[in-house]
Order: sequence, then C-alpha cells, then structure tokens
Amino acid sequence: MNNLLVIDVKYLDEKYRIGDGIISDKEFKQLEKLFMPFDLESDYFN
Repeated sequence: MNNLLVIDVKYLDEKYRIGDGIISDKEFKQLEKLFMPFDLESDYFN
C-alpha cells in the first residue's frame, strides 16, 4: 500500500473527527474502499 495514501487518509479522517472535514462523506467512503481489497491489516483499520 502506498504510504502517502495512508498518511493522507489518516489526515482526512482526523480533520473529519474534529469537525473540520476537508472532503465530503461520499468522497471519504470512496477513499476507504481503496483500502479494502489491498491491506486489511493496515494501521488505518486498527
């Protein structure tokens, strides 16, 4: 998995959780789907 993508998604998730979402929920869900087929053991999911 591309580490830069993991870092970006974690950043977007943190911003969303503090109420400062940068992208829409729909866009974020699409990014999350990118992780599903590749690496379910990623730190992102733990």
